[in-house]
Amino acid sequence: MKEIIKNLPLAKQVLEIKKELAMMRHQADRQTRVLQELFVQQLKNTPKYNNSKHLIHYESQVYSQNGEDGIISEIFNRIGTTNRFLVEVGSSSGLENNSALLILDEWEGLWIEGDEEACEQAKRNWNEAVRSNRLKIVPALVTAENLEDLMEEKKVPVELDLLSLDIDRNTFHAFEKMARFRPRLLILEYNGVFPLPSNWGIGYKAEEGWDGTHRFGAALKVFEVEARKKEYSLVCCDTTGTNAFFVRNDLVEDHFLEPFTTEFHYEPYRQFLVREMPYPKVPPA
Repeated sequence: MKEIIKNLPLAKQVLEIKKELAMMRHQADRQTRVLQELFVQQLKNTPKYNNSKHLIHYESQVYSQNGEDGIISEIFNRIGTTNRFLVEVGSSSGLENNSALLILDEWEGLWIEGDEEACEQAKRNWNEAVRSNRLKIVPALVTAENLEDLMEEKKVPVELDLLSLDIDRNTFHAFEKMARFRPRLLILEYNGVFPLPSNWGIGYKAEEGWDGTHRFGAALKVFEVEARKKEYSLVCCDTTGTNAFFVRNDLVEDHFLEPFTTEFHYEPYRQFLVREMPYPKVPPA
């Protein structure tokens, strides 16, 4: 029956149109990727980035949303690792986050995600790591009040190597409240829509998430000021203007490019640079 339908003139035309549309989409995706790469290369050639210490040169993407995988790898290449323990808050299904590549490299860790279905997907996607107890996945709505309690409950080391925090509206408030843990590397989602001088931040509402608008989190300067109080230095932002990277002051030495300020390291939100992978992200095995 399928062969008979395929031989009908109208059906043939429909199939040809579908093929042509698929080809057009493929070509458009390739052109978009080329334009993205050209923009990034031109950006790297400007004076601000003309130094091998600048972490923008190390961006690469496997499981991260943007170039975070490469930046994380290079930061630990410079400061070394200790317990190889990570926590990611807002870990989703485990196929697009900041720490999946580290789990693949035999790190231990804790993922906390507010979406229970995403947690179940993550457990299936990373079944081996979960079964061997290298990775714990906890469904929980993280607030400024319970973040460190959740970490203590799961016996997270006080000086873990990495904490990645992305809870949309309340990311800054959870970071501000943090006092008991001292990660060596912090990755914090900031609001790159707000320009350099801005001290904007949204008010705290523990039970509320992102409403789909530009009203979430806080401007980078707000994070930088709080990080300084906690003895961290801003060492980089990814080129899409999504995540900021903070290294604990006692580890900075001469490994990173100064000045460690918003005025130098800020990247505006560049939605047009969000890169779709040329192939689907899949579980490790």
